[in-house]
Amino acid sequence: MAFIHSGHIEWHDGEASMQKLLRVPYQENPTSPFLTPHAARLLPQVPLLALGTLDDAGRPWTTLLGGEAGFVRSLGQSIVGIKTPVDPVHDPVIDILLRGKHEDPTREHESNGPIVSALGIDLATRARVKLAGKLVAGALGQTLTQLGGISSEAQIVIKVEQSLGMRYANAATLKSNADGGR
Repeated sequence: MAFIHSGHIEWHDGEASMQKLLRVPYQENPTSPFLTPHAARLLPQVPLLALGTLDDAGRPWTTLLGGEAGFVRSLGQSIVGIKTPVDPVHDPVIDILLRGKHEDPTREHESNGPIVSALGIDLATRARVKLAGKLVAGALGQTLTQLGGISSEAQIVIKVEQSLGMRYANAATLKSNADGGR
């Protein structure tokens, strides 16, 4: 897959003002206007993803999605797919992004879907990837669990318009709570 770097993203006015106030020497904004190869390589490694969007009143909401590494990955140039268990009843982000999916579970969004942001984190390697873009498609499915309950799974597709991948945090190890914490 060939990547062509086109365009440069200027600092937001607020970021530029803070840098000037703190006398930070000028440097170019490291954010790319597409999903970089580095960010695409990091995505399958992250077991945690903070996903944000705005509600109809313009208020920001964020949810934390998690799973085994590989639940989020690059599907193509600047296209990211997420497939993870969710709580569609009590999660406002899932409700905002997949509203109406109960009636039509595979409906695509119009070309101007809701804006989304994401921060994928691998605490073990201290890697993170930041994304911004728009929702282009989503699906909400339900399956019967072994105990007779219902489990919901979201599939979300995002068109990435900005990305930034880097290392930043202290190393940590996460353990699954699937066995009840034993």
